[in-house]
Amino acid sequence: MKKKNKVLGAVIALGAALGIIVNGTFGSPADVIADVPGDKTAIVADISDEPDGGMQDSDDGTSEDEEEKEKGGFFARFKKWFLNLPWWVRAIFGVPLWAIGYLLRRGLTWLFSTLLAPLLLTILKWLLFALILLLVFAIVMKWLFPDMPLRTILSKRNVIGITLCTVALAVICEILPKTVPEFQKYVFLTEFVGGILILVVFGFLTWQDDRKSYSYI
Repeated sequence: MKKKNKVLGAVIALGAALGIIVNGTFGSPADVIADVPGDKTAIVADISDEPDGGMQDSDDGTSEDEEEKEKGGFFARFKKWFLNLPWWVRAIFGVPLWAIGYLLRRGLTWLFSTLLAPLLLTILKWLLFALILLLVFAIVMKWLFPDMPLRTILSKRNVIGITLCTVALAVICEILPKTVPEFQKYVFLTEFVGGILILVVFGFLTWQDDRKSYSYI
């Protein structure tokens, strides 16, 4: 059963990858089943009509193909190979793969633009907020207690505690305005007051733990 699941997963992954490649290579399903550019019969006729046997044009065509390959890279080579497949193969397999790739690309674009991008910005915002709190906490505590080691100020308890409190504050400030619209105008005040309270609480706890060893300025 596990082997079947692995095979199925591999097939799905391969199909998704091929779908994205086919969709990225061809602009529409019609391009997938289009005739290969250039008819061999017409080429033979053109060559026979030319006095020099069409050798010069053949050389030019070869050089143009090489330049196109160099410019196009993988997708150009894939397109040339794919268009040389039989028409029925492209119709049966290519068009469904193109549709799969289209849905995946549109779905991923929508997901990133509507969900992931705002979420990442929010995470970065609160990560920066937590770093600023830790920096301010370290500076203020070092100023109040110059003899206190920095590793005591930025102990594991303080770093984890300030981070967790920042997460809790982030949840309040990000979710509450969506459920209570009137709270939106108090978000900045909540962030400011919450940050001050976090600093005060952990500053007091750090001083409480070491009050016998350190003095005020």
